[in-house]
Amino acid sequence: MDTADQPNQLNDRIAWRDWSIGSDPRQSDDFYHSRDSLGSDDSRKRESTAFRIAKATLSPDDGLPETPSISQDAYQWDVVRYVPWQWQDVHNWLPSEDEPSPSDVWFGLYSLCRSTVPPPLNAAVALAFLGYRGMKLNLISSLIRVATESLFRQPRFTCPTFDVVDLRSTSQFKHSAIPGLLETVQIGFDNSTYFRSLDDIQSDDATSLAIAKGKYEGALADQINRVASEITRIWPTEISSSVIKNEPLLSLSKFSTFVKSALHQSASNYRIREFVDNVHISLQSSRISLISTHLFQPKLPRYSISPRRLTMVTLDSLLSRRSPPFSVLATPEPPPKYSINEGNHHALPSPLLQLLGTLARYSHSSICSRYLKDLQRSAEAYKGHRSRLGVDLSPTLDPQLFEKSQRATLAQTAVLIGDIQSKLLPHTPSEELMRLAGLWPDVNPHTLLRQLAMNKRDSVRHAWIECLVNYGISIRDTMRFGRMLDQCLSKKDALLSAEMRWSQNWDTYKFPEWILIEIDGNFAVRDVQSDVAYKMLFPDDNQNAVMQLNMGEGKSSVIIPIVASSAANGNALVRVVVPRAQSKQQLHILRRTLTDLCNHRIFSLPFHRKLTLDRQSVADVALHLRQGVSSGSIWLCEPQQILSFRLLGIDRITNPKKVDTETGTELVRLQQWLDTTTRDILDESDEVLHARQQVIYTVGDQQDLEGSYLRWEVPQKLLGLFSTYLSTEEVRDDVFWAQWSNEKSVFPHIRCLSEEGRHIIHSFVRHSIRTDNWPIPQHLKESAIDFVTSMSPSDSTKARIESYNAQEKEEGEPNDRFMHTLLILRGLISCDVLLHALKDKRWRVNYGLDLCRTRLAVPYRAKDYPSQRSEFGHPDITILLTCLSYYYGGLDDDMLERLIRRLLSSNTPDLTYAEWLQPCWDQVPPDLRTLSGINVEDKVLLEARLYPLLRFNKSTIDFYLNNIVFPRDAKEYPRKLSSSGWDLAREKQLPTTGFSGTNDARFLLPITISQMDNRAHIHTNATVISHLLLNENATVIRHPNSLTSSEVLKMAMEHPSNPTVILDVGAQILDRSNLDFVTTWLSMHKDHNKIRAAIYFDEKGNLMVLSRDGTVQTFVDSPYSERLDQCLTYLDEAHTRGTDLRLPNACAVVTLGPKLTKDKLVQGCMRMRRLGNGHHLLFFAPEEVFELIQDGREVSEHPVKTFDVIIWAIQETWHQMHTDISSWAMQGYSFATREEGWRQIGARSLPHSVVANMFCELEGRTLASLYANFTHSTAPWAHMDDRYTLDDTHRRLLQRINERCKEFGDFSSHLAMIGEEKEIELIHEKEQEREIQRTPHATALEHHLFQNLVEFVENPVQLPMRSVFLYAQDAFAGTTLSNPPRGFAEIFSSLYVTRDFCKVIETKYPEAMSRFMRPIEWIITPNRSPPDFMAIISPFEANALMPLFRRTTKLRLHPFAPRNNVTMRSLEDLTWFTVCSAPVTAPLPRQLVVPLNLFSGALFIRDELTYKYICAAMRLYIDPKPLPSNVEDKVTSVGFVWNDAARAELGMTGPGFTMNAVFFFRKLLRFRRHGQGFRPSHMSKVLFGERLVKSDFMGDS
Repeated sequence: MDTADQPNQLNDRIAWRDWSIGSDPRQSDDFYHSRDSLGSDDSRKRESTAFRIAKATLSPDDGLPETPSISQDAYQWDVVRYVPWQWQDVHNWLPSEDEPSPSDVWFGLYSLCRSTVPPPLNAAVALAFLGYRGMKLNLISSLIRVATESLFRQPRFTCPTFDVVDLRSTSQFKHSAIPGLLETVQIGFDNSTYFRSLDDIQSDDATSLAIAKGKYEGALADQINRVASEITRIWPTEISSSVIKNEPLLSLSKFSTFVKSALHQSASNYRIREFVDNVHISLQSSRISLISTHLFQPKLPRYSISPRRLTMVTLDSLLSRRSPPFSVLATPEPPPKYSINEGNHHALPSPLLQLLGTLARYSHSSICSRYLKDLQRSAEAYKGHRSRLGVDLSPTLDPQLFEKSQRATLAQTAVLIGDIQSKLLPHTPSEELMRLAGLWPDVNPHTLLRQLAMNKRDSVRHAWIECLVNYGISIRDTMRFGRMLDQCLSKKDALLSAEMRWSQNWDTYKFPEWILIEIDGNFAVRDVQSDVAYKMLFPDDNQNAVMQLNMGEGKSSVIIPIVASSAANGNALVRVVVPRAQSKQQLHILRRTLTDLCNHRIFSLPFHRKLTLDRQSVADVALHLRQGVSSGSIWLCEPQQILSFRLLGIDRITNPKKVDTETGTELVRLQQWLDTTTRDILDESDEVLHARQQVIYTVGDQQDLEGSYLRWEVPQKLLGLFSTYLSTEEVRDDVFWAQWSNEKSVFPHIRCLSEEGRHIIHSFVRHSIRTDNWPIPQHLKESAIDFVTSMSPSDSTKARIESYNAQEKEEGEPNDRFMHTLLILRGLISCDVLLHALKDKRWRVNYGLDLCRTRLAVPYRAKDYPSQRSEFGHPDITILLTCLSYYYGGLDDDMLERLIRRLLSSNTPDLTYAEWLQPCWDQVPPDLRTLSGINVEDKVLLEARLYPLLRFNKSTIDFYLNNIVFPRDAKEYPRKLSSSGWDLAREKQLPTTGFSGTNDARFLLPITISQMDNRAHIHTNATVISHLLLNENATVIRHPNSLTSSEVLKMAMEHPSNPTVILDVGAQILDRSNLDFVTTWLSMHKDHNKIRAAIYFDEKGNLMVLSRDGTVQTFVDSPYSERLDQCLTYLDEAHTRGTDLRLPNACAVVTLGPKLTKDKLVQGCMRMRRLGNGHHLLFFAPEEVFELIQDGREVSEHPVKTFDVIIWAIQETWHQMHTDISSWAMQGYSFATREEGWRQIGARSLPHSVVANMFCELEGRTLASLYANFTHSTAPWAHMDDRYTLDDTHRRLLQRINERCKEFGDFSSHLAMIGEEKEIELIHEKEQEREIQRTPHATALEHHLFQNLVEFVENPVQLPMRSVFLYAQDAFAGTTLSNPPRGFAEIFSSLYVTRDFCKVIETKYPEAMSRFMRPIEWIITPNRSPPDFMAIISPFEANALMPLFRRTTKLRLHPFAPRNNVTMRSLEDLTWFTVCSAPVTAPLPRQLVVPLNLFSGALFIRDELTYKYICAAMRLYIDPKPLPSNVEDKVTSVGFVWNDAARAELGMTGPGFTMNAVFFFRKLLRFRRHGQGFRPSHMSKVLFGERLVKSDFMGDS
């Protein structure tokens, strides 16, 4: 058999012949025509070839089959193998399935032929077989020649030994390629000794890093050149690893893996090609025999045998040939009689009427009025709805009645299956023989019912469809009566009454698959479910719509399966879209109901940006989806996956880093096909279409936030000051709640409980600014307060601040520090960023850490349930919540270890460490009060004694965030691609339909989808609220805010209702995991005989069961899944929506939490499906919620009840709608512009730059754009870019958005940004090697000792200026500091430098010296009192002149180093060590100490007096007393007095700068420190406007 697909063909034939496993559309077998037939021309040709080869092998003198040759074929082989063969191994080395590859066998046969003299018979057989199988005759002739001529026995014709060689690689050796090959085995700079020598250098030490890297690259190049030369000398002999033994920058392991193998490969190729050429030349030069002319004439048989063809029998063929039985489905036995207890159902319950009246008085906007009107309509519909009609189950109801009905339907089912099977049994003897042989199709209920599935139904005759539908109905009714019997016996009256009221109002012949789903799911589709399903399949005007259906009515378990099965009809691709938290449960439901009898395939395609897609993989996905359409497959997906796929194609086209237009175009085409083919079904539509449902693709390179370190240092300082303010001021507990620690260093847990918190925050900021906590000039403090606290500051305020900021820029401020600080404070205060974080966000509920993906705070979907990819859309919200997350959660051991190592490598480790310990100094052991007492390798010491002190220390956490987290992670991107819930509801060829248990989100649905008010379901809202208002649910228990989970359990256990269900709707269980919580709860029931297990969701969202013995199982596998009456049930916040459990009669605790909307409350409460009929509720309210509920009550004398809870929840709903409208509107605008882009990109091919302009939106924002000017607006698109003109359709869409916004009233667009959450998918790029042309290495100048300097040291009469000595400002020549501020020459008039000290490198480009400023190490002073000058010399000069200084009595030589560590001794008075033959007279006077400190870049000042001298010279006002009113506007934010008259009035006399020198010395310090920071230090405070106090100098020497 020579077909390539032989194994598949055989498998198909086996499956086809096994008729018992099912039917096959083919009606006849496929017969294989053998190629060895004697009548075949091909067979005759092959046999003739084999004959000629065998003849030539045994009798070579008779001639060869063809001229022998080898090189032309060998050079075309890709991979060759050498296998040593033996002639008797022919059955092993000649494969029986595939044609033999010459490259696999020729070299082994060559060696075998050389060693065989003369060739035996089995050699002739083997070579003839090769010819028969198709090997070229010239290759076989060459083997025959080798076997028959003695020439090839010589050693030079020995075949080289090898296993496998790839001849596609080169056989030529190129010396120029060796360095490139060796670069792949280099040890990276980060792992080299050059990097480790930097001793954990700071990330901003660019100069040292560049120097080390230059040394590394030079050494690496030398080592590569040496090794390359040695390899060139040795090749092609074997290369040993010893060639790099002495080269430390080349990896030995990588050399052995990559380089040796490559060189070995090329050498092997070289030897093989040399061998082939040698053999080929010898074959051509030797005597060429005549070509054989022998012919082979086989005898042919005189007749042929024609096989007998068999006909296969399948169930499909039987149903097509035979008629169904004539049977009429008998009417099912009716259920027992029941009566309706109507009562007074035409009047509304009084609590519901009272609630409507109360809400009418609270309504404050048109949207609230519409909400209330809809609720009133629901109440009217509720009056006569049958949900209020009780079923009176007669006490005489006998289970035997249900048993009788079940027996009747069971008997009817047996008759039907018997009639059907009789029609499909064998009728003839041959058919009976096939049955006995197992070849007759199996006819059973399963195979029969499967004929009703979509992929079978079209091929089945209508008569059989009717028969099988009747049979399915009979099975369905039998199962239904069985359920009713079980419910009657177990006294489940509610379930029994629902079954007894059941009636069928749908056409079974139109929807036959629904019967199959009923059988697989063991339920009956009720009329309310079929009505909703029909509306979803055929919505009005074929428009997008969502509907409301009460919780517990089978939306997920019944309606979604029947709608999906009907919609998956072979013409549409059905997508079931569910929130992430419910996806696993929905998958289980769909598998259970749709994959067996209905035979629908359920699949998932988790699209995201990380996918590596090329054009072929996109084509494969498209093929898979198209096959899914024809096969009726159902795509279960999450909304984020659809939104992400929608961006994939646009991203590939517009990505500036990696444009892939071809793949992007294919993805766009696939998306356009999906838009015409998909049929979307939305479960929990209000959650799926929520405004926070957003996916973002970042575009461009990461960039730093504007304001850099101020973006996190300002919030950290503000939080610290605010905690101090709360601890000292009297603030009501109902406004701000704070959980204080006994340790002063620990930041308290703060929550804002009331809108009054805004006034407290504003009062705090006013106090903070007025008490000099911020570097704001006194004359601007009131303007700053107005700017920071007012949403619309006055024009005069703006003018004063802008004028001052312009003045600071003129003074030399390079980065708008003052303005940035004010803008950040404005955002935190007036734009309510701080209030939003403290009031609207709860740690571990709304935000927290997810260290698996980022070190920044991320949104949480529920308690301890972080979003997988979402991030906060506002950078300052992210920073603020990150700080709070670390303050509340502390640092773990790994963080603290990294923190300590970073501290030790910082500029001021001792000072920083002292700052950390200062608040808790009394608790610090004496041996740990200094860094010298810490051994970073002593893990026991660190973890047991030091880490507990630092874990929650605010200063420690701030250091960790500022040095490790924020500099790397607090970034933003310039642009973005976005998609939102609007894209899920876009208008397509096929409608999108969905439903939810509540309709509170109807006013914030995308305009392109509408809420369908089905008359039969208008009552739903009123029904649910009425159930909650029942007397048994009225209890509301108040408890403290900080209640632990154990205390919650204790309260529940002590309550007489003995609740066995806890619904944590308000997310109050925060201190334990779900498993720990149910473990503790179960242990409290150890004496309870009935309770044996607990149900909960694990951290991965799986429903689990914990039994008493500690066994944990999934719910579906646990025996307790059918014994819920023996279980405790705990549903965390994330799963109080969409979870469907058939709970027994029980009481449930419902926790309440801040910002709990009515939708969320109702969804949680309705996990108890039978409220008022065996289920009841008990509400636990923390004090903060209880106070909010009480504040909204009209009558406060009565106890708080469920009535008050619902009023409060509805008010929270209104507030949330007004908060979300801004995000909703901005997403609507973005959607409209995207849709216009999709329209244009579908009409014609566009360049990627045009596509990028249409789809990319602005992402990165400046501080000014965020906070400088906010106005209230009802048109959120008014401030957004108009990228192109919209068509009329999208303009109408914007108009409808505008009208909806007007109903909500005015709102601020910044609310949308502050509360924005988005699924961000970053670009994950492969590591790329880049060739970087770096700046050429600087050339050092040779030192020169001037003779004038030698003479001056010998006889110091007069300084040799210009020839040897220069002025201090000349030292900055060739740097960016070459223009010092006015007054510099006066202050530094006594400080000189030598030419050799200044000249370090050859300056080939401007400002090159900025990186090469020489540090001050040696100073000359005159030996008189007081010294009147200082001269700085180079180390070379000091070394050369040292003998002269030892003899002279007129000059002194001093070693010097700036004080850059707080523990370092101050050398500024130059008394520590002196080289001079005469005694030292006096220390350096203060007026010389100041310029020395400033010029050298010293970070720490010796004492307070020196500090005052420095500030006086820099004209910095440091007096804590308030400035006189006439000069207060003459002082900048850093304290510089810029007016001469003001300086005179403030007593600033003597030498000093006449322009602000702060910015000059900031830059000088950075140059001196090679780019490293210099905070915290004395000079950092001086240069950034902070006053030093006496305590700053304590302990200084």
